[in-house]
Amino acid sequence: MSSNLDKEENSSVAQAKQVALPKKIKIVKRSKMNEVKLDSQTLALQTMKRTDAMVLNFCGDKHATSEETMKTLIKVMKQSKKLRKIDLKFKRCEFLTNEGLKAFGEGLQKLTSLHSINMDFSGSDNITYEGLKYLGESLKKLRSLRSINLNFSACDNMTSEGVKNLGKGLKKIISLRSINLNLMGCSKITDKGLSYLSLRIQRLSFLESINLNLEDCVYISNRGLKSLGEGLWKLKSLQAINLNVAACLGIYDEDLKILSEGLIRLCCLKSLNLGLAACFKITDESLNNIGSCLDKLDFLKYFNLNFAFCGNITDEGLKKLGQGLQKSSSLQSLNLNMSACNKITDEGLHQLGSGLQRLGSLRSVNLNLGYNEFSDKGLVNLFEGLKQLHSLESINLDLTSCRNVTDKGLDIVGFGLRRLSLLKSVNLNFCCNNITDKGLDNLGLGLQRSSTLRSIKMNFEG
Repeated sequence: MSSNLDKEENSSVAQAKQVALPKKIKIVKRSKMNEVKLDSQTLALQTMKRTDAMVLNFCGDKHATSEETMKTLIKVMKQSKKLRKIDLKFKRCEFLTNEGLKAFGEGLQKLTSLHSINMDFSGSDNITYEGLKYLGESLKKLRSLRSINLNFSACDNMTSEGVKNLGKGLKKIISLRSINLNLMGCSKITDKGLSYLSLRIQRLSFLESINLNLEDCVYISNRGLKSLGEGLWKLKSLQAINLNVAACLGIYDEDLKILSEGLIRLCCLKSLNLGLAACFKITDESLNNIGSCLDKLDFLKYFNLNFAFCGNITDEGLKKLGQGLQKSSSLQSLNLNMSACNKITDEGLHQLGSGLQRLGSLRSVNLNLGYNEFSDKGLVNLFEGLKQLHSLESINLDLTSCRNVTDKGLDIVGFGLRRLSLLKSVNLNFCCNNITDKGLDNLGLGLQRSSTLRSIKMNFEG
């Protein structure tokens, strides 16, 4: 029996010597949490032990992703009986093809103890819907999988059919708790692909977190977002949603209304991140719908909303958003990016400040207000609300190229910050042409009187 084991070990080593392995290899054992770089000979030996996690980096390697390499690598990996996590990077691998992915998938489906998969295929243009069919068929065999992270950003041949094939595999993994899918810049994906995906994932009744990046998928429009919203309704266990549809030019107010109606039904939701930057067709009505949604999410702790470059958002939209925020009593972290929304004025900041002042549990605020037309008066209005947040520990304020802000504005900021008795961290970005040394002196006096501050970062270059 010992002789047979020796033969198997020697065979694996011989196979490993014959192929080009990735540039970087790490194998991690949980007991010691040490990472070791291995050469091709020791790889075969070490992976037969009870390895916990493996990290393989093929990024940009022209030789290590051939079909033969994949087959050999999987033969080695299968000997690790306790493998729980795989992190594979195939970024910009020109020679990764559908056949190579098929070979990899045939081995992957044997790793039934896997809990977590992270695979980066970004910029790998030779992968098509056929390769994703092989991958999907492999994934559905991994019944213990709890987390999956797939990056297909900038894959020019990623289509709706490919998303459909991937979804077919995902829907079978009922143990899944987390999905992270990056499709940024995949311009061939349409509403049909998003509908396919929504239909599949709504069957994952234990799903707790979903991260879907559709930025610059220019053919995603109202029908796709409607399908996604309707799919979210059925995921009652969801606690975190990260949805980025930035620069999807077919998104309208009505679509966000449907999405918001779906979010309201998610009674366990704790974290919500919506990326709407450069969705030029949305108006104040979208912020009204989102604000109404916040009013109903009783357990929401983290809220991130990016509507930068949405030129149809006005002060009225901030009013509606502020009204929703003021009822989010459990909120601990708020991140708003409204840079380059050209119609926001002092009144808009007054409405936002009024909404913020009632968030007694808020600990962190990040406000990007750059490239807008408000003045020092707007900062007075904003800090009337912020100075009421006595639990606030961290504030990040970006006023880049706000040309109407002067030294007086910095005085207001400094005075407001010193009223926050628990404040520990401040990050300020002004870059405004009307700021002089006098303004900096006023700001410094305000910060100087804060006894709790531990970290200050400031940028005034412009």
